Amino acid sequence: MKTLFRILETLAPSYVANKAYQNLTNPQSHKLRDFEESVLNQAEKGTRKFKHFEIATYKWGFGPKEALLVHGWEGRTGNFAAIIPHLVDMGYTVHAFDAPSHGASTKAATSLFDYGDLVLEYLANRRFDLFVSHSFGAVPLSYGLAKARDYPVNRIMLITSPNKFTDRVRQIAAQLGVTDKTVNRVNKRFEKETGHNPDELSVVRYLEQITPYKGLVVHGSDDAALPIEWSRSVAEALPNTEFRELEGLGHYRILWSKALQRMMQDLLSD
Repeated sequence: MKTLFRILETLAPSYVANKAYQNLTNPQSHKLRDFEESVLNQAEKGTRKFKHFEIATYKWGFGPKEALLVHGWEGRTGNFAAIIPHLVDMGYTVHAFDAPSHGASTKAATSLFDYGDLVLEYLANRRFDLFVSHSFGAVPLSYGLAKARDYPVNRIMLITSPNKFTDRVRQIAAQLGVTDKTVNRVNKRFEKETGHNPDELSVVRYLEQITPYKGLVVHGSDDAALPIEWSRSVAEALPNTEFRELEGLGHYRILWSKALQRMMQDLLSD
């Protein structure tokens, strides 16, 4: 398939760029595991109107502290199933949602900017004591926090984080087996349609505008989806933040790790 796309990149460059752009704006849906579904079924479920989407929302617990979970691109709230009960036990009311075109929310073309604007709506209505993101969820979370001027950030945990938006475009190009010619076409279309220069979009740039009381960035040594260097650069840019590597864990397995749960407990302790 990669050979075919490499040939088409020369013969039909617009078609290949459009294919890459569709991958960028139309996330794939993945089935829930039984345990993930059981945790979701324990939630107080709802919906909220956002742009042209119906967003699936979830809430667990009645603790005095508030946590917001932000899943990754092509992920869903159920990915946090192993974390949610521990947060409830530690006295948190846990809020989460399936991003536009993810999970149980409405399916339509979307972008990380839609996702970031949704996070911003959550920030406008509530003061959260803890933020937890996974993978590309760090992009809308950091975008929202940067836009919400002077929002007080207490504790933040980024589980395997990207940095530059253009890295995602290059990932898609690598999956298709095409070159920077397609990357450049996709970036130009993105800028034309969103009004944002993709070269200026990065988690590091957003996070430099906030100062958490305490932060933690965690990455698995066997993560094949995101290079560990991306998480390191994010941790270095975020004040009062520690970087931790978990041996032998991959991109999703890290979410089920007992070691991760212990690190979270340390982050939340005074």
